[in-house]
Amino acid sequence: MNNYIRRFVRGLLVIVVLAAAICAPIILQTQADKVASDQLRAQDGVTRPVDIVTEHGSHPWTYDFAGKREGALSRREWGFETGVTAAGYNDELQAYTARPANVRVHNGTLVIEARPEHYQGKDYTSGRITTRGLFDFTYGTLEVDMKLPEGVGSWPAAWLRPVDDTYKLADYGIAPSDPLGWALNGEIDFAEAVGYIPGQNIPAIHSYDEVHQAPTYTPAYIPDSATAFHRYGVIKTPDKITFTIDGVPYNTRIRTGNNVLDWPYNQPYYLILNLAVGGKWAGAHGVDTASMPWQLQIRSISYSPKY
Repeated sequence: MNNYIRRFVRGLLVIVVLAAAICAPIILQTQADKVASDQLRAQDGVTRPVDIVTEHGSHPWTYDFAGKREGALSRREWGFETGVTAAGYNDELQAYTARPANVRVHNGTLVIEARPEHYQGKDYTSGRITTRGLFDFTYGTLEVDMKLPEGVGSWPAAWLRPVDDTYKLADYGIAPSDPLGWALNGEIDFAEAVGYIPGQNIPAIHSYDEVHQAPTYTPAYIPDSATAFHRYGVIKTPDKITFTIDGVPYNTRIRTGNNVLDWPYNQPYYLILNLAVGGKWAGAHGVDTASMPWQLQIRSISYSPKY
């Protein structure tokens, strides 16, 4: 009996040693992957969504803030662009943060708040979040249900940027130093307003050719945009981009050829929501600090692959 027990114990020890040898590299690799993931999210001041199944526009997608926990917005479900780099593109006056003071869920609504305070060398703070790594789409209908802020100097926006730079600068003879090179892969601004023109939504599409010309705008007039929620939408197809308010189209841009410099939009785009302060456009009449803080409020986001 004693010999049997000894053999049994020795057998268990062998199994434990083998199991440890097999599992140790897996545990170490898992820890390494976590460190690498944390480092990835720390690059360029961008915190990217993690542990979320990415949706590439093949199915309907909805994000309703009514069902989300009160307080700080989930870093696991949204990307945060923080710091002052993004503000520099348009000479804006804010630093973006991920603090609940600037980005939070309150009473079933996402609040992006611009505040007058000194932070990272700027006189204002605000928030800028994205769905990059969480949701993107090539074609379909996207709507954001939101209420805009009111105040001279405010610059709220809901817009789309390409997930990847499908088209390369060198292939089109564009120098890496070209300050307008970003437009080669396009931008779609389907909800954009400036505080000194109250009650207007001023959408735009930007291609490399377009940014070298005088801009053309067809605004939508929404007198109660600062007091009521409206669904700001875009319908993206291979040959058209249509802007809508509460499901009603009011402006359509039509593809006229196969020139990428004019129509780079047939690629996946992700959503950006932000509230800027001042800048080249919104700051043309200064900033009414006395009317702050300002709030961009979002109730939900919905997408359908149908168009």
